[in-house]
Amino acid sequence: MGERRQERKQRARIKWKNSIYILLALLVVGGGLGIYAYQNFLPKNYFKNVATAVRPTTASEVKPKSGVFNVLIMGTDQRPEDPAGHSDSMILIHMDIDKKQYNAVSIPRDSRIYLKGYGYTKLTSAQYIVQADNNSLDKGVKAAAQAVSDFTGVPINYYAETTYWGLRDIIDTLGGVDVDIPYDVEITHSWIPQNAGKIVKAGTQHLDGTMALEVARERHAIADGEFGRQQLQEKVLLGVAKSALKPQNIIKLPQFVQELPKVITSTNMTQKDVLSLAFALKDFKSKQLQYHQLPGEYKTAYDDILQNYNDEYIVDQDKIKQLVSRYFS
Repeated sequence: MGERRQERKQRARIKWKNSIYILLALLVVGGGLGIYAYQNFLPKNYFKNVATAVRPTTASEVKPKSGVFNVLIMGTDQRPEDPAGHSDSMILIHMDIDKKQYNAVSIPRDSRIYLKGYGYTKLTSAQYIVQADNNSLDKGVKAAAQAVSDFTGVPINYYAETTYWGLRDIIDTLGGVDVDIPYDVEITHSWIPQNAGKIVKAGTQHLDGTMALEVARERHAIADGEFGRQQLQEKVLLGVAKSALKPQNIIKLPQFVQELPKVITSTNMTQKDVLSLAFALKDFKSKQLQYHQLPGEYKTAYDDILQNYNDEYIVDQDKIKQLVSRYFS
């Protein structure tokens, strides 16, 4: 009996080692990379000279610093039956992968911006207008990224947009996410009729993709409105990051990356970019991320595109310069 038990343990160890070797094979030689390419693929080498996707219109090109770059994550309210959408949520992340320090700032969708060729409007309208005029989703998304870059004064190296439905599918693929809910959240702005009126209690909650979507979109029942929603979105994204980097999900990474085109509507990131970034974040801890909000206030302003007055978020330009200088340079 003892010998059989030892044999079973030995077979289990061999099976586990083989799983690791298979994963390494998928990552290293699956794309024909080879050992030399693998060395270049390591985050410390891969992100040495990251290209700039968009930079502030009035700024000159700045030589990138090794391992330091900016990523813009966007969510659109595009529905399955409508190919056009507005940028509904935006988070700009400054990444220093060598120091493992990350700073994130939510960009309010109602932020007042100047859209070249159109005039002053809300940030959320940039993608929709350019996409509609050019019949191109990619041009619309890039226009939104350019607007964020001009608005914040920060160059953007990578950008990616997903629909809420895409976020739902990502979360369900991961088997759900644990989200630290800071306060009770009543679902009043539901996309799924049967969820209207449900309450997600404060505390760590395991949410499937649908309910995580509902929490991330809620703002009407939250005391802080848009800023409260930004906080909830941050909590959901942290939950996604933690879940994606769990050991049981790391083994799924190559397949997961192959599935990304189905949930990412537009991006300038390649599969190699995503895989190397996943390697860089494999030991990610929540305390390495600092979250910020843009200082400003809501005021009534004239919208050149809508040709009427509406409430827009006016950012304090002096304070945003201080924030960018300290955390995003």
